[in-house]
Amino acid sequence: MQKRIAQKITKAIVETGHPLLDFRSQEAREKTTWIKKFLKPYIPKNGLSLDLGCGTGKQSFAIEELGAQVVGIDCSEEAIAFANNIKEELSSKCSFVVGDYTSTPFSEETFGVAVFPNNIIECSYDEAEKLSKEVRRILKNFGFFVLTMEDGVKKIANEKNPEINFKNGAYTGKLRMPDGKSYNYPTYFWTIPFVKYIFKKQFKFIEEKDIDGKCTILIFQKILSKK
Repeated sequence: MQKRIAQKITKAIVETGHPLLDFRSQEAREKTTWIKKFLKPYIPKNGLSLDLGCGTGKQSFAIEELGAQVVGIDCSEEAIAFANNIKEELSSKCSFVVGDYTSTPFSEETFGVAVFPNNIIECSYDEAEKLSKEVRRILKNFGFFVLTMEDGVKKIANEKNPEINFKNGAYTGKLRMPDGKSYNYPTYFWTIPFVKYIFKKQFKFIEEKDIDGKCTILIFQKILSKK
């Protein structure tokens, strides 16, 4: 998704003040229960964890509760400001950075794990290739890349006349806000096998687990190739 569009949509979402944005709310905590259930084995005891496309930080705070040192990155200044406000109230040590997750400001081999929760639908196929290479660059050897997603086939099965451009995977949609305003929300058609195909170019695929009958978690690992 174009950065300008992503920033505009995220700004509008943050301005709603919805409880799901705020980790202090019961609704937001319930949405992050999968982290405690599935992620603990992959969180480095003495190292950094990265939340890619962190938004207002609810995944970051949930990962921190597992004992991790967490950095979150998102293109939206409004989302990062929201996360930092929550951080102060929680006395959290999470760090939040405004930036592009396909071209981060981090040094090589910085993180033990990188988490990408339900953001793949906002990536074009070219962006996913860039993301894959960037995550490999900033992960330590044997570090984990964790991606969650809803398979595109399941998603469109319940929709009438989905408008998908199968040449580039672009999916036409609208995002409606509580105040009645709607925004063009360009997403992309991703299936689990295709996600595996893209990221297995840079990582070893470890495992796949069902989260809730709707979303799936995919685990990849960086292993340096032998020269």
